[in-house]
Amino acid sequence: MGEDRLVKLNLFCGKDIRKGFINIDKHNFGQELIIDLDKGKLPFPDESVDYILSNHGVEHVQNLVSLMNEIWRVLKTGGIFESFSPCYPSERCFQDPTHKTVITEKTFEYFSNERYMQYIPEFKGKFKILLQERLPNTDLHVILEKEKR
Repeated sequence: MGEDRLVKLNLFCGKDIRKGFINIDKHNFGQELIIDLDKGKLPFPDESVDYILSNHGVEHVQNLVSLMNEIWRVLKTGGIFESFSPCYPSERCFQDPTHKTVITEKTFEYFSNERYMQYIPEFKGKFKILLQERLPNTDLHVILEKEKR
């Protein structure tokens, strides 16, 4: 399948409208979809999306578990979720008053490691961490692959 036929989402896109992506944000920046992911679901069938990018987005949701369920639901098995977010203990986690969730280097283990997943039974999926790195700007860069549960 060609790269141009992949279904790719750019969640919490803000003004970063990307060609070849379905750009999604809760504010109208001229993107394709306006959705508040704290209140709504992604309007895609189960297992219909190949790749999801969130560049400074996951820290803006009230319920990260609910968001991760939704991401897992729409991704195809083997699909990729890539996230960049400010990482604790950086002050960038706290300085923006619209941040609702603090991300740490352990956060995504709760969606990939059975040891941690037992503490969030409301999470219905499972991911494999392909990459997790702390960037020089204090962001956490994570690439997750959807696994069968």
